[in-house]
Amino acid sequence: MDVPWEVQVQASPGVAGGAALLTCITPRPVRNYVSVTRWFKDGSVLAPMASDSGHHIIGGSRGDMLLIRNARPEDSSSYSCEAQHQLTGEKRRSAQAMIAVSHGSGSMAPRILTISEDETVPQGGDIRLVCCAIGSPTPTYSWFRHSNGRLSPVSNNIRISVSEQVLIIRRAQVSDGGIWSCRAHNQYGEQRRDTTLRIRARLVVTVHPQLQIANSGSSVTFNCSVEGGDSRVRWLHDGVPVGGGERVLRVHGVVRAHRGMYQCFAEREMDSAQAAAELRLGDTAPELHYTFIEQALHPGPAVALHCSASGSPSPRFSWLLDMQPIEEHNTPQRSITQFLSPNGDVVSYLNLTSVRPEDGGRYTCRAHNSRGAVEHSTRLNVYGPPSIRNISPVRVVAGVNTTIYCPYSGFPISIISYIAKFLGN
Repeated sequence: MDVPWEVQVQASPGVAGGAALLTCITPRPVRNYVSVTRWFKDGSVLAPMASDSGHHIIGGSRGDMLLIRNARPEDSSSYSCEAQHQLTGEKRRSAQAMIAVSHGSGSMAPRILTISEDETVPQGGDIRLVCCAIGSPTPTYSWFRHSNGRLSPVSNNIRISVSEQVLIIRRAQVSDGGIWSCRAHNQYGEQRRDTTLRIRARLVVTVHPQLQIANSGSSVTFNCSVEGGDSRVRWLHDGVPVGGGERVLRVHGVVRAHRGMYQCFAEREMDSAQAAAELRLGDTAPELHYTFIEQALHPGPAVALHCSASGSPSPRFSWLLDMQPIEEHNTPQRSITQFLSPNGDVVSYLNLTSVRPEDGGRYTCRAHNSRGAVEHSTRLNVYGPPSIRNISPVRVVAGVNTTIYCPYSGFPISIISYIAKFLGN
């Protein structure tokens, strides 16, 4: 939309006692995004007239028509309009255009100079259709609607009112769409012109179900329903685009990252609507969000190994050293703390107040609840002589790959050798 655009005023001359018309014209590429904000007469602002009986009537769905009713010679002045781009906020003001109001002479059948061009407006908005004609004597106006192949006169009611050249439809409904006709007539003849009014139905979006509670690993489906005509659909998850534009969004293998708000947006031209639904987690297996890294330390300093996880029910942590519970290698220098963070994660620390060479090894933090368990392992290396802990019996299923780590401490280690002893029945 970042294209140059200008506005200009097109003036139709008037006859004293009749009507004169000025139209604010905007370029077609930006016309749907530009609306007229103000009209000027001789540089002074003309306030929009809410009354249908005003001398200056602003009409058109974008305020782009200025009708001078019961024109007088003193209305012969210079006029200009100001328009604003609805997306960029830019304003442009037209050059001034002169309008002449002359005294009628002779006899002339009505000639319609203009009628509001075919309009497309949103449902619920107000519409002003303007019809302007010249003739002598001054023409009178009638409005009709095409219905079932016939012309039906328009009469005033709660939503529709007619005041000579202006037909006003308030809170437009889809049923107001169709062909409307203006007739200008006097004793020497008449002329009729039609305009087509299209009402753009309001988009209404619903997402079903509005709340889903899913367990870890399950699948969920959100359905987006759109009323009001053809439109494009897109999905956002917590503000981030997801899916491929379908009206059904499927989430497979639910994990913690999938929880949150899902919005379905329906869009067409300048209209859009949205609805939202929430995905909450039920029982979920633990997920690790923070884990410690491998380190090499000299003896003496304190160190804290840190893991955090989420899940439902809230997981508990256990710590292992070379796949044995840390309690089996308990010393006064080791302690375990666990707490709940503000965002709901369970946080656990293994604190070593003063590391020694024998504290080196492969440490594991394991988070577990009723839905499952997850773990992270890596080494803590402490400079010092090598040492090997006892290897407890390992039971495995035949045909399954198994990894057995050497439970050693000390660092650096140049060679690790494995000796296998096979026991018979």
